[in-house]
Amino acid sequence: MSSDTTRKSNASRCRKQLLTASIAAACLAFAVTPASALAVTCSKVAATGGSDSAAGTYAKPYRTLQKLADSLSAGQTGCLRSGTYSGNTSLSRGGAVGAPLTITSYTGERATVVGKLWIKDSANFVTFSSLNLNGLNAANSSSPAVNGDDVAFVDNDVTNSNSAICFNLGATTYGRANRTLIQGNRIHDCGRLPATNLQHGIYVEHATGTRIVGNVIYDNADRGIQLYPDSQASYVARNVIDGNGEGVLIAGGAEDFGPQASSDNVIEQNVITNSLQRNNVESHWGSPLVGERNVVRQNCIFGGARDGQNHGLAPDVGFTSADNLFADPGFTGRAAKDFTLRSDSPCRDLASYHSPASAPAPAASGIVLSAPRSAVRPGKPIPIRGRVKGRKRPRRVVLRTRRGKHWSKVTTVRVKRNGHFKGHARIRKAHRSYTLQAAARGVGHSNTVRVTIRRR
Repeated sequence: MSSDTTRKSNASRCRKQLLTASIAAACLAFAVTPASALAVTCSKVAATGGSDSAAGTYAKPYRTLQKLADSLSAGQTGCLRSGTYSGNTSLSRGGAVGAPLTITSYTGERATVVGKLWIKDSANFVTFSSLNLNGLNAANSSSPAVNGDDVAFVDNDVTNSNSAICFNLGATTYGRANRTLIQGNRIHDCGRLPATNLQHGIYVEHATGTRIVGNVIYDNADRGIQLYPDSQASYVARNVIDGNGEGVLIAGGAEDFGPQASSDNVIEQNVITNSLQRNNVESHWGSPLVGERNVVRQNCIFGGARDGQNHGLAPDVGFTSADNLFADPGFTGRAAKDFTLRSDSPCRDLASYHSPASAPAPAASGIVLSAPRSAVRPGKPIPIRGRVKGRKRPRRVVLRTRRGKHWSKVTTVRVKRNGHFKGHARIRKAHRSYTLQAAARGVGHSNTVRVTIRRR
């Protein structure tokens, strides 16, 4: 294919995904980029006809995504040739600052991944791009599930054929997700039907600094985006969120370590329309705590089951709303899932309000935990230390350990005025290793650390 033909094909694909004037400008720049600049340099390759005992080269590719992911290190890119790759995949290690571990489709091709994708809390700086991700799995569990930090999903098609939640960011059991980026994806048909009020396209559960920007989020059983119960400093902007059970929910509730509430979230310049079950935007606080400094502004909100009640913008409890436009956005072909805005759309100028300064700065996890010793003798206490970062400074943190899927409290440690804390974890049960974590009400939980027990 000639470079001119490639550029025309890229421009056509980009036009179909235009959401606002700002994205139109980005696509125009993309269309005139030389085709050679779009090529991906592959460190390792997998193909449906390959073998996991092969070398992982273009001529001798791997067979599975799991083998491809396991073969990569910081700064490397793994490429999937076209075809369907079935089976659950988990990542236990990632990249580094400025050198992410990347998994993408081979240049000029598009690979489909079927199965649960889990990025564990030890896998940071990982990027998935230009893939079809169908999270359908036997356990009907959420996918992609993110517990690592600085994980990015860019230009993917994400669904699970209405079997479960799609994106699930952070969990008290498996680790907090910090600074996840979800950008330029199509996220659709997630969650079981009929609607249960529990199945969402993007579930920001226990996470800080999430960025959800420039996506098309549609036809999901319940929320398009749910920020609950512990979503801190998320930035949701310039998305089309249409035809979901509900558009966006900002919420809080009682969890393992007491009441939690999502705060410091910004929802701006989105098109949020035609929710089937509930409001286009609403909040819910199922505990004594109510979220603070949440903002809903400059969005185009219209239609749906509660259009007659302020066009589906619920009363602003726990958030403030300002300068939202209540008008039919004028999609070019909604029935065909073409959410391009017509040239006469009243919502096209929303992008002009955007200022990078309006987005909250990415924030690190509220609690950082470390263990000075990676191994101790049986019966000896495990020394730990850590720091609580940010404005909220609890008086104490709870240290806990995990065996299987369950956490058990070990002790409580006092936090100093400067946010630092240290102590010892005394664990009577004899195991070969322990996974430890610190947590505090209203702050969340830390990273996990692993300590092994030496033999006598």
